[in-house]
Amino acid sequence: MDSVYLAVDGGGTKTHAAIVIGSNVHSGFAGASNPQDVGVANAVHEITLAIRASLAEAGIDLKLDAVPFAQTWLGVAGLDSPAEVDALAQALKPALATSVPLLVQNDALLLASPLLSTSATDGLVVIAGTGSLAMSVSLGHMIEATGRRGGLGFLFGDEGSAYHLGREAVRRVAYNRDEGGATSALEAGLLRHYGAGDVEEMVAKAYELDATVTGVGAAETKRKQRIAEGARVVLGTLPDPLSASIVSYCAGELARDIDSLVRAQRLDRSTPLSVGGGVICQPAFRDVFLAELAKLGIRPSSVHVVTDPAVAAVTALAAGLARG
Repeated sequence: MDSVYLAVDGGGTKTHAAIVIGSNVHSGFAGASNPQDVGVANAVHEITLAIRASLAEAGIDLKLDAVPFAQTWLGVAGLDSPAEVDALAQALKPALATSVPLLVQNDALLLASPLLSTSATDGLVVIAGTGSLAMSVSLGHMIEATGRRGGLGFLFGDEGSAYHLGREAVRRVAYNRDEGGATSALEAGLLRHYGAGDVEEMVAKAYELDATVTGVGAAETKRKQRIAEGARVVLGTLPDPLSASIVSYCAGELARDIDSLVRAQRLDRSTPLSVGGGVICQPAFRDVFLAELAKLGIRPSSVHVVTDPAVAAVTALAAGLARG
């Protein structure tokens, strides 16, 4: 068998495992694997499901612990401390062959993969999807985080994330109603999204926990995802003035996180940038974000949009640009 390389992108909505065998990339998918949301045991379950699916797509009929992966690189959301990284790594080891090298990091670091093909020694990484996180990284065969902003979760941070956009949308539509403002395209879209007849019912439904979901934690995660899905309504109703103001505000908050990070790490204000996540990969949001950065004097020498972090990471592993 040719060498098999593995990368996993574990997020708050889905988990994507990608393997490279020869020149072919094969993918497998499973559910959310952010340990902060689903717990370590469920995260391991979803990660292994995704890996098995990628192997099945490649036609590899081996038990997972019998696959001789040459290198692995697992990026998982919610790993914000060495203890959290170690807890997940230890829980994953029994599922893999003992000889397999296992690199587990925060999922944001997968996004730095394209920066390895540049001559830069430092880079900036921004992930803005269900949640958000910004990191500065040193670039070598092993990408290492040198600083960070955000990643505090939806209660205390996640600036520029889908949840941030979705929460602001509910809030501002409610405020617009209180102020006697005209009905906007955003309001109409949100009412449809929540299946509500008016703004009061929309707010109530945004708070609702699904009684059909077992466990308070799972119900809260589903509620968070429902609010985050409101970001599609915000971006889909542009150039509605209310939607535009929300995008500008949320993108500006994320840009200020980057400015703070650049200052703290004393980085060049043209440091290359790699971005990923369902929100920032949308030009309607990314263009505003880059304009907000420019207002702060930050103009990256290059901007790399990573729509598929797992594929980008496993391709870098197979090409020898990164070492898992």
